[in-house]
Amino acid sequence: MISFNRININTLDDYKKLRDYVDKTHIDDITISTLRDHLGTDISSIIVEWPYYDRDYLSSYYIHHSKKLKEYSKYCYRLHFISKENTYVGYSLLRPVMPGRHLGRTYLDPKIVIKEQAALISGKYSSHFLGEKFEILGFPWMMQETDITVCAHIALWNVLRYYGTKYPHYESPSLGDVVEKVHAEWGRKTPSIGLTPVQVSDVLSAYDFFPIIRGFSRDNIQELTDELLVYLESEVPVIGMSDVNQHAVTFVGRGAYNYNLLKDDFFIRKHKSQKGNFILSTQLINSTYVMDDNLFPYARVDRLASKQSDAAYSIGEMTYLVIPVFERMQLAYHKLYGRIEALFSSKGTNYNSFAWQDGLHVVRIYIASANKLKSTIAHLEGINEILRDAIVRLPLSRFVWCVDISTPEEFEQEKISGRILIDTTAGTNESEPWLLMHDNRHIMLYDTMPHNKTPKMIMQYTDIRPYEMYKGELYRLDN
Repeated sequence: MISFNRININTLDDYKKLRDYVDKTHIDDITISTLRDHLGTDISSIIVEWPYYDRDYLSSYYIHHSKKLKEYSKYCYRLHFISKENTYVGYSLLRPVMPGRHLGRTYLDPKIVIKEQAALISGKYSSHFLGEKFEILGFPWMMQETDITVCAHIALWNVLRYYGTKYPHYESPSLGDVVEKVHAEWGRKTPSIGLTPVQVSDVLSAYDFFPIIRGFSRDNIQELTDELLVYLESEVPVIGMSDVNQHAVTFVGRGAYNYNLLKDDFFIRKHKSQKGNFILSTQLINSTYVMDDNLFPYARVDRLASKQSDAAYSIGEMTYLVIPVFERMQLAYHKLYGRIEALFSSKGTNYNSFAWQDGLHVVRIYIASANKLKSTIAHLEGINEILRDAIVRLPLSRFVWCVDISTPEEFEQEKISGRILIDTTAGTNESEPWLLMHDNRHIMLYDTMPHNKTPKMIMQYTDIRPYEMYKGELYRLDN
């Protein structure tokens, strides 16, 4: 029979009671202190389930642990976490692996861990026990087992499990599947000596992604940090790899905007675009959140090392970013940004003048699903009807680059008065990737599918008042 034992958490010492229900092969002091220090008394109880057959642990068991002289158990414990509000907030598995690495597959609601404003990539994951089904909003995490899996394997598993659960046309591989997909450049696959960015990219390619590898240097730290934040805003998790720390993590979210920076003249002069009178919204963000197999889920990592950061490293200490984009996302951010700068500085030349070419504006860049964007616009209150009709009826690729444009005051109110839509399938050197642009007084759209099959530009003059910015499906915490 499957057993379920409840441990009520009234004080931090109550975590020690886990030893009463979990065998010493599956738990140690490090595991107990990790749970205690990060969950604390924000949860009211832990329900211990035994035995639990875990697909990820078994996949590594059969290709690694079963070949050892020492006998390893096939079974895991599962810990279910209940909040003080008596809601189900996630679970974590306990595996019979080496000390300090017992925490296996974990799905945890980030609101239990993060106590500040944040926006996170998340998916819905199910848990069943005692005949009930519970849903968890979060991102996959686990510790590495050190022999069969290293941090890069876990980072790959994080990303692939997220996509495989959220999008039905992607696989949801086990941890063992990920290990087997790695092309061994040097020697054997297990024990692993670590992965290179190319190996990580190759595994993503094997699962039908078209990854981008971007390298940090002393001269482009700010540029690459902006790029990272743009993809996070686009709900694209990014694998960061550091040669210095010999480590890989998965970036899954960002911190809050610091609106006060828009009132700081020195900051604006320093960070404003050199070719246009605008500042990127990413410049107002200091922190990101990562799934790091050496740290508890949703660890904070800042632009520069700080006391508020949960990690000993900063964003700038990454060496590479591996970005898992879809096949049709051919126009990458680092090729797009220069065109946006040129557009802002091209007043009176190739394009009609737009209001956002004058005065300081905040620019927010991200990728959106065309269907989700159109659905949001179709039901949005307060938007100009001509603009609504133009966006809803405009032929778009499955995903579209969006550039939201606001005055500093509008941005703080989460509103926009200008927008540019750009074809993600456009070629790197395509001169006209634009699909639509507007400011507060007119709309310019590019009809790529007219009846006579000759693309043409259409101009419509109308009064457009600021309207709500598109927020996508990022999980927003307002702590």
